[in-house]
Amino acid sequence: STSARSASSARFSGGAGGGGGRPSSRNVEGSLASLNIGGAASESDRNVNVGGNQVTETASAPSEGLLNRGGAVNLSSQRGAASPLPQPSEAAPPVHPADEEERKYIERLNDPDLTYEEILSIMRSKKNSPLVQEEALLALSEVHLEQNDQQRFQSLGGLKCGVAAMKAHAKNVDVQIAGCQALWNLSATPDNQAAIGSAGGIVAILNAMIAFEGDADVQENAMAALSNLGACEANHPVIIEND
Repeated sequence: STSARSASSARFSGGAGGGGGRPSSRNVEGSLASLNIGGAASESDRNVNVGGNQVTETASAPSEGLLNRGGAVNLSSQRGAASPLPQPSEAAPPVHPADEEERKYIERLNDPDLTYEEILSIMRSKKNSPLVQEEALLALSEVHLEQNDQQRFQSLGGLKCGVAAMKAHAKNVDVQIAGCQALWNLSATPDNQAAIGSAGGIVAILNAMIAFEGDADVQENAMAALSNLGACEANHPVIIEND
């Protein structure tokens, strides 16, 4: 979900900013399972073989939905959305926003028209909310920045903002996964790779790997981010010193 961003009108595009970040495998309630633009419900047909006969099933997408970046925030109770999708028995229950303000921030962070300036503003406004920080980091994991945008993003403290969120919520596994995805995506260029290293991003990633040694999602996304950051020679001493 991204097209090229400009400083005044940034959009999200599906491939992210070149880092290759992917959504985490988080449990999602039905209200966040699809992106619907324009209010029209979409339908898809599939053929199922039942007792030798071909039967066509029609699946309708919810008419109201949000872009799913893998977050487990449940907004359905407040918004009257469709029934939740079935979850594995061992899955953790969905997390609900603490209040109306938090819910509105999370909804905005799932808006495809969101700009990176807004993401950073929201992150600074709700520093103590792990849910908001997670959703903001997931949004950054999908942002696409052109050359001019990369310079502006750095000047606004965007890279430092992402690292700060990981440090502030170091014991929250979901924030750590989202943070690794964001830094993976944002580390596509040599300048950003060096800036992330200088901002403490490598240390934050390595700390997440240590804190959640048994979590496959943390390890996978952390290694992906480090594979980009390690391409910058200036980052080698930081990686070696913290090995």
